[in-house]
Amino acid sequence: MSASMNRRDSNCCTCDEFAPLLTKWRFRGNFRTRAQQLVQGEIGYIHDPSFSRLSYDDVRNVPDGQPLFAERDSGIPASGRNRLPIYLQKLYEERLLSPAGERHLFRLMNYLKYRANAVRSALNPDNPDRACVRLAEALLAEAGAIRDQIVSSNLRLVVSISRRYANDRTQFDDLVSEGNMILLNAVEKFDFSRGFRFSTYTTHAVQRHFYRQIKVRHRKATREATLGDSLMADAIPMPEGEDRRHRLAAQVNRLTSRWDECLNDRERQILEARYGLNRSEKEWTLRELSREMGVSKERIRQIQIRAEEKLQEFARREHLVPELDEFSV
Repeated sequence: MSASMNRRDSNCCTCDEFAPLLTKWRFRGNFRTRAQQLVQGEIGYIHDPSFSRLSYDDVRNVPDGQPLFAERDSGIPASGRNRLPIYLQKLYEERLLSPAGERHLFRLMNYLKYRANAVRSALNPDNPDRACVRLAEALLAEAGAIRDQIVSSNLRLVVSISRRYANDRTQFDDLVSEGNMILLNAVEKFDFSRGFRFSTYTTHAVQRHFYRQIKVRHRKATREATLGDSLMADAIPMPEGEDRRHRLAAQVNRLTSRWDECLNDRERQILEARYGLNRSEKEWTLRELSREMGVSKERIRQIQIRAEEKLQEFARREHLVPELDEFSV
């Protein structure tokens, strides 16, 4: 079948156009259930006007003379890779896509989803055509395999960006995990027809997300350090500045993870509101809390002081406050 194929045949479920895919992908289960899952699900793709004129044979192969993979690997040198966890080192065994290979895979992936959506739209879930169910599933499975290939070739990009933003191993692992989710979303949203490299598009998306997350964490650490000043500053000599803020925040993190053991619900609610440690991240005034809880401002202040004293005592009893010499200057 050529690019001039008849449009009325574009949704054919029994033609030979996709025979290789039907052989490659086989699924089991009740056809009616499978058809219902197809009809109820959404198939998102980036449309291209040429799709209606093209056959699978027109898009399945990389254009002549253009390589799928990049000839040179511009990743982290071997010495740098050795400092990464083993599971991340394996990412560098995946070959990078060439610009032509990248365009080809995105075009093919979206074309397959376009064709799958056309087949799905014609399905009757109560009396499904079995050939159409099989074809729609095979098209989506092949599109998913191509998506996975694109993702695998770009995972190292997320690692590289995460290394620039992370301050420690825990934060690095968190950023890699979050960056991978941004990468998966970027694959679904990238418009291959606009001429940009996917790596450029993804880098901007990941960096924007990291920047927002770091701002949120910075605000949270500042609020935790404020509470830490109230609870522990007199008990522990600490250096001033950013180092002090991070150390106090770390201690408050340890405390808040266990403060259910020493505070009642009202005490915890008041501390969370006063220091902005709840989901809203808003620091409530005594007046706002008194209206919300139906008691006087003075009563709110008394409960806050009592809760802070209980936390101080709990921290000492459970050895959550480091020894004095650990933080001596």
